[in-house]
Amino acid sequence: MERKDIEEIYKWNEKDIYDSSESFKADYDRANLMLRKLVNFKGKLDSEKELEKFLKLNSDLDKKLEKIIVYAQLKKSVENNVPENAEMFSLASDILIKASEALSFSSSEISQIDDARLIKLASMPEFKGNERFFKFIIKNRAHVLPEELEKIVSGAGAFANFEDTFNVLSNAEMPIEPIKTSSGKKIRLTNSNYSKFVESPNREIRQIAYNNYNDAYKKFNMTYASNYISSLQYENFLVKCYKFKSNFERISFYDEVPDALLDVMISSVHKNLNLFTKLENIKKKALKIDRMKIYDIFAQMRSDRFSKYPYKVGEEIIVNSLSVLGKDYTNIIKKAIGERWIDLYPSKNKESLCYCTSCYDVHPFVLTNYNNTLDAVSTLSHELGHAVQAYLSSKAQPYNYADTPSLTGEIASTVNEILTKKYVIDNAKTKEEKINAIDSLLIDFYAAIFKQSLYTEFELFASGEIEKGEMLTFEKLNKKYKELLKMYFGDIAGGTHGSEYEWSRLPHLYSPFYVYTYVVGFVSACFICSRLLSGDKAYTNKYIEFLKAGSSLSPTELLKIVEIDICDEKVYNMAFKLFDLFIDELKELLEED
Repeated sequence: MERKDIEEIYKWNEKDIYDSSESFKADYDRANLMLRKLVNFKGKLDSEKELEKFLKLNSDLDKKLEKIIVYAQLKKSVENNVPENAEMFSLASDILIKASEALSFSSSEISQIDDARLIKLASMPEFKGNERFFKFIIKNRAHVLPEELEKIVSGAGAFANFEDTFNVLSNAEMPIEPIKTSSGKKIRLTNSNYSKFVESPNREIRQIAYNNYNDAYKKFNMTYASNYISSLQYENFLVKCYKFKSNFERISFYDEVPDALLDVMISSVHKNLNLFTKLENIKKKALKIDRMKIYDIFAQMRSDRFSKYPYKVGEEIIVNSLSVLGKDYTNIIKKAIGERWIDLYPSKNKESLCYCTSCYDVHPFVLTNYNNTLDAVSTLSHELGHAVQAYLSSKAQPYNYADTPSLTGEIASTVNEILTKKYVIDNAKTKEEKINAIDSLLIDFYAAIFKQSLYTEFELFASGEIEKGEMLTFEKLNKKYKELLKMYFGDIAGGTHGSEYEWSRLPHLYSPFYVYTYVVGFVSACFICSRLLSGDKAYTNKYIEFLKAGSSLSPTELLKIVEIDICDEKVYNMAFKLFDLFIDELKELLEED
């Protein structure tokens, strides 16, 4: 579909940020002027008055840069073939690097202020919104670089475009063989429609789609490996510069992640791998196949869950399913829909992924590729979870505290997703619809908990090899990934052609140690949903308080608001208990046939 053929109501309104590219460029020029003014504070940050002015102007610049990068991202995401959009995105990316480089002096200057004085500054009303920043400076002293070295390290980010390389290769240059059916029909296979084909009730279609997709990545296996290994070497460069022992230690330090989290998470998942085997046996019987393969996991279990949920139906499901969160919450959902925060439908030259991005001074924006499936409804609900959280936190918090910490970043979205699918299960009009909705939720468990835990172990291995000074190659990466697949999923992985190349398809590998937050998000969301659906109004208020809190507290303190200790196995066990209950419900429904 051409973008011009889509009704305006279904396109996001980027003019809420800038009414034209000329306005974008004018603000870009203003940002450069602000940056020059900020550089003039160099050598003056020991003065409280100068520090106050610097932090205020720096916050204003950050808000302006946010608008610049988000606007450029919105334009490029929906029309990535337009040269002007690519130029704007390049300008926005360049000024972010330029600002980081030019203001690198501030970290070293502020870190020269002694602890007692920083604690005093944190208590002063004129520095409101910077309390956690000052406390972080104290904590971060061992990892602050001299000014000149900080400038060099910041500038090195200009050479770290590994994710861009991945995206260009995957989305533009890599050919994927079409699906050729036994009848001789050829069907185009792309990144955006791949998931549709591996959900097909036709096993031949699933197998060919999976094989062709992975074979495309196999042909470029060495290129993807080279790009990924280069990204790991860059990350290891940062580890050494900032005096950490490992990349996970570096990232968890800045993200305030408890040391024990990964051990507890991976251990809990390993202890419950038998539940996947239980689900596999049920699906194998339902699909009437002797041996499951990876491409069978996503197969629909009852005919036609496609084209069941046209957008207006999906919209109604989302609003109704989230009513448990209160009218204020669903009114924000309606606002997002009515005021064009959402770019809904797929179109030519539009990115195939889905995301939510936000401007503090404007509102969030949501990109989806809605295709009338239950997954499309669920994905939209997921991204609106991000949007509502961003909207609430921006209204409740100063700019510096409006963002959501990485560790808790996937909770609100996953709560929405679970509530929406639970609503579909409870209100299914037919047994087939109910079976498919339960199956879809169980696949979410598989993808968010089992698969993301596997990816985390893969990252730990790959980063560890680089950090130990070992030679990392495409063969080692393929071998390790295959070993993890076998450990997690047994024969289903070992007997699937091309499964060792799956890792090279993962864009999140270029956001180091982010995937485990999906596990944390899903496990936490299971806990939260069980409390919300119990009708506990006081707990609902706690959850809204959690959404409004942004990053005003550490991630562990934020989770305490909703009564979660993410390093307690009990939280994980509750999620796996829920998983097991849905498996049993699915089994019962299938046995009624």
